[in-house]
Amino acid sequence: MRIERITIADSSEYGGFLENAKAIAPHSGDAPYFALAMARNCPIWSNEKSFKRQKRIKVHSTSELALLMK
Repeated sequence: MRIERITIADSSEYGGFLENAKAIAPHSGDAPYFALAMARNCPIWSNEKSFKRQKRIKVHSTSELALLMK
């Protein structure tokens, strides 16, 4: 059985975190992802190495998540 769930986050949920996110995101286009992670107090799943250069948000790569799920 396969269960899929996608939730669309409205910018009103994370908009208050955008300025702080812009300061740590490696590219301006990535700031909303960091802002949402801040708003939800959760990690980001990404293989983008530049995401790990900051210390505020935990970033997991696919291989790290695979190890956690074993």
